[in-house]
Amino acid sequence: MRLPLVILVVVAGFTSAPALSAPDDKATSKPKPVLVKVNLKSGKWFVGELMKEGPGETTILDLKSGKERVFRKWEAVDLDRDISDATAIRYSDLQSVLAWKISKLAAGRAPVEGKIAKVTTSVVYLNVGADHGVASDQTMDVFRDEGAVTDPDTGKVLARERSRIASVQIVEVKPSYSKARMVGDLEIKLAVGDEVEAAARPIRVAVFPLVDTEGNETTGGTALAEDLTTALVDKKVPVVERSLFDKAMKELVIQRTGLFDQKTAQRVGKQLGASAVLTGKVVARGRSATAYVRLIDVESGRVLLASSKSVAVSAATADAKPGAAGAGTGSTKGMYRLGGRARLPVYFERSDKVLAERDGLRMNGRYYVRTKQRDFLKRDFRFEVVYQYKGDKGADGIAWVGIGEADRDTAYNEPGKSVALRMHPPKLAGGGVSISQGRVGGTTIGRIPNAGTHKAIIEKRGEVVTLMIDVDNDGPSDDDIEKTIPDISAFAPHFHGKNTHLFFGGGALFTHARLTSLK
Repeated sequence: MRLPLVILVVVAGFTSAPALSAPDDKATSKPKPVLVKVNLKSGKWFVGELMKEGPGETTILDLKSGKERVFRKWEAVDLDRDISDATAIRYSDLQSVLAWKISKLAAGRAPVEGKIAKVTTSVVYLNVGADHGVASDQTMDVFRDEGAVTDPDTGKVLARERSRIASVQIVEVKPSYSKARMVGDLEIKLAVGDEVEAAARPIRVAVFPLVDTEGNETTGGTALAEDLTTALVDKKVPVVERSLFDKAMKELVIQRTGLFDQKTAQRVGKQLGASAVLTGKVVARGRSATAYVRLIDVESGRVLLASSKSVAVSAATADAKPGAAGAGTGSTKGMYRLGGRARLPVYFERSDKVLAERDGLRMNGRYYVRTKQRDFLKRDFRFEVVYQYKGDKGADGIAWVGIGEADRDTAYNEPGKSVALRMHPPKLAGGGVSISQGRVGGTTIGRIPNAGTHKAIIEKRGEVVTLMIDVDNDGPSDDDIEKTIPDISAFAPHFHGKNTHLFFGGGALFTHARLTSLK
C-alpha cells in the first residue's frame, strides 16, 4: 500500500554577485485555477478546470480523463462556476479532485519574498510568515538595494542594483511574520528594509495507509490509496515510497490508528521530509464502509482538504466485531487487533509457530512476538497488551509481557536477560503475577484468580519503569496490580542499547496490542 502525501521544503543555493533588475519588472500572477461543472442538454455533466471561455464555446481540463474538452454553446445548458471540493468530488471522483488540487498546490508554490521589519541583538523580524510560505529552519537570502543605474545622457533609470549581503535561518514562524538568525558572517549589519528571498518549495506527497479504527489495513482502504497514488503519479506529483513510511513508523513508534490525528501526521511527515500528507481512516457500518481522508500541510498542520468516500468493507474490518472473544470490556479502542486476518503492526516481528486464531494470537513454549527495534532502554514508551485466559488448564499456560531479550533461557524456559510480567493462568499457582528476570519464581506482586480478559502494561519514563496489570481490562480500579522499578539500569545491569526489545509470548490468547511513544 502506498503512503500519504508528503511535501518537502528545499532551499536553493544563492550567488554573492550583485543582481541587476529592470525597473519595470513586475511579478506576474496567474489567475486562480477554478473548477467548473458543465451541464449538458443531454443530461450528462463534466467537472474540470476552466481553461478558456468565449462567446461561442468553453474549454475545460476534464479531471477524470486529464484531457481538454471543448463544449459549444448549443451543447451546454449552463456552467456552474468555482464549485466546492465536495461538489467536484460528488460529480467526479475523490482521487481526480485530490490529484488536481495537489498538482495546483505544487505549481502555485512561488518564491517567498519579503523584507526585514526589525533588527534586535538576538533575532531579525521578517514581514513574511506561514501565510506566505515561510517554514521553520528555512534559509533565506538577504539583499540590499544599492540604488538606481541611470543613463548619464538621458537620466533615465535603466535598472536597480541589488547585492546579496547575508543569509538568515528561520527560527520561529507565525502566520504573518517570522523570526530569524544570521548565518555565516556575523559582522554584516542588517537593516530594516533589506529584502529577503527563498526559492520556491517543491511538493512531495506521502499517501498514508488507510486503516480501520483498530489500525488494520482494509480492502477498500488499500484500493483507494492505490488509486490516489496512481492519480498523483499521473499528474507528475512526487510520491513517497512505502518502504520509507514503514521505516519512519518503526523509528517513531507510532500506531497507525493515530495517523488521522493532525499532529501525528505532521510528525511522520517531517520524518519523511514531506510538506503534506494524505491520511485517512475507514469506518465500517454494517455491510458498508466510509473512508474519511485529509490532506494536511506538514509545516502548518492546516487541513487543506477533507472529504469522504464509500469503499468496500475488508474481511479484517468485518471480523473485528464488538464483544468478540478477547475484545475486553471497552479498553481496546485505538489498539491493534491481533489474530484473524489482521496483520501485525509494522514494528513487530514473530518467531516460529505463532498461531493466528480468529480472536487472537496463541503461542506456547519459547515462541514470542517482539519489536524489531531493540533500543527501548533509551526510549520513553507505553506498551499495552490485552490477553485472555479461557479457564481451560490444558489450553492455558504461563504468559509473559516484558522488555529485554525475548528468547527463552535454556535452563528454565523463561525469557533470559529480560524484565517481564510473568502471568499464571487461574488454575496454575493461583493466578499469580510476578516480576521475572529470566529465572523461575521472581517477586510475586499479585494474583488474578479469575479467567477472562486482562491487560498488561509496561510504561517507561526516564529510568523509571512501571509494570501493571489492568485486571478484567476495565480501566483503573482497586483490584489492579502495579510495580514500579525506580532505576531500570540498576535493576537490570545487563540491559544496553541493543538488547531491549519489547515482547509478549507464552500460553495466553493475545488479542490486542499498542505501543505509544511518550516523547
